[in-house]
Amino acid sequence: MLFSFILWLVAFWRLCDAHGGHGASSAETQSAVPELSFPDLVSVKSLSDLQNNWQLYGNVEFNEGRVILTPAPFISQKATQEITSGAVWSINRISSDSFSLQLTFRSVGAFGFTGAGLSLWLLDQDPGSDISNFGGPSQYSGLQILLDANEQDLGPVFRIYVNDGSRKINLAQDYLGAYTYSFQDSQVPSTLKLGYENRKLKITCDNKLLFETDAINLDPYLKNMRVGISAASSKDVKKAEQFEILMFKFFDKVIESLKIEASETLVAKHHEVDNRLAQKAQLTEDFKRTREQQNGNSAPVRSQPESTEYDLLAKLDEVKTILEHQTAPQVLQKQLFDVTKSIKMMNEKNSVYNTQMEKSYDTLLKQTEELNAKYEALRQLITRQNQLLELVDERFVTFNSYFQGQSQNHESINDKLKQLQEFYAKGSHPSDYESDFESKLNKFMSAVRLILMPVLVLLIIMTLLVYKLRNDIKHAKVL
Repeated sequence: MLFSFILWLVAFWRLCDAHGGHGASSAETQSAVPELSFPDLVSVKSLSDLQNNWQLYGNVEFNEGRVILTPAPFISQKATQEITSGAVWSINRISSDSFSLQLTFRSVGAFGFTGAGLSLWLLDQDPGSDISNFGGPSQYSGLQILLDANEQDLGPVFRIYVNDGSRKINLAQDYLGAYTYSFQDSQVPSTLKLGYENRKLKITCDNKLLFETDAINLDPYLKNMRVGISAASSKDVKKAEQFEILMFKFFDKVIESLKIEASETLVAKHHEVDNRLAQKAQLTEDFKRTREQQNGNSAPVRSQPESTEYDLLAKLDEVKTILEHQTAPQVLQKQLFDVTKSIKMMNEKNSVYNTQMEKSYDTLLKQTEELNAKYEALRQLITRQNQLLELVDERFVTFNSYFQGQSQNHESINDKLKQLQEFYAKGSHPSDYESDFESKLNKFMSAVRLILMPVLVLLIIMTLLVYKLRNDIKHAKVL
């Protein structure tokens, strides 16, 4: 039990010692080269504070502690092939044989295949007027680190290019290394670190190793090399990526966060590994030889305390060697960081979705209330129209009864007149008295006709008007 506890205690101590810190410490930040670094952007008021050491090109803007290389457009352009670009290039040049830099950046806006990209440059030439390579030159002498998502097979990716300036770079084929990394549309900034020493180049992002090689020799260019950051994006709001720089620091040595041990150099690591492997093999051989001597009694046997101490030291050294080569905590730490980052992105998108749903629900509720109000107004209108129709029907029935009574009176008068005509037609020799009576009767009939005819015509007209009004009211009720 005691031996196991000691082993776990040593393992935990070595783990903490080997992987305890990966970010730039305050000491590292203080050792940054001011002429090749951005000042603290939180305290910067405008881009003019950067122009003492940096040249600005394109559409670079500054807003709330961020240098924005490709500001997002407010209105989509008609020509979606147009691009916006921006770049910052150091006025001063690198003057040290070994160096490291730290870039904290963020991409917000569109994601997926957008045609946009961000490049970090180390060139031994002026950038020139060519901005066809994501805000930088396509023919150059130096190193380019490109972040984009424009290759269908790779997706969002870091790619490393080295060119001697003799020809234009082919972005699809000429990269030395590529590493898939989701950096688009993230509210969490990413930190890219690069270190170079003794022809060894090492690149990490968010403390995860992306690229490491000793096949790149930048020594001939170090005394004339300029640092640059450029980006390009579409002006179409559906594809625009806004690339932001939150911090950039340059160091004239390799910072400790790029090393597993603070005392090692980038190139000494392999030699130390070889030495540790040789020591482990020698220790294992000595341990086997001692065991054989103890089992065969061919040599003096060590005392029990000495043997136990030797075994403990051997096992502790073995644990130490394993832990020094252990990369699982780094991987686990990165995976945990990626999961946390993904959860934050999901929470942000979920919050946006909930906000949109709430707005849509409020809009739908208002539309429902307006529809109910309109329905109630229409129902009241139909009720009033029904009441008017009932009133008109009552008046029409009354008028019809009056008209029928007048028609009956008219028919009775006509019957009496016919009887009088028949009576006078039967007499062949009327007397003077009869002639005078007939004359008066004719005058009376003429007067009656003069009175009844207009009344009859008026009744007919009123009947037609009432009938037409009734049809109009029924038509309005149907609508």
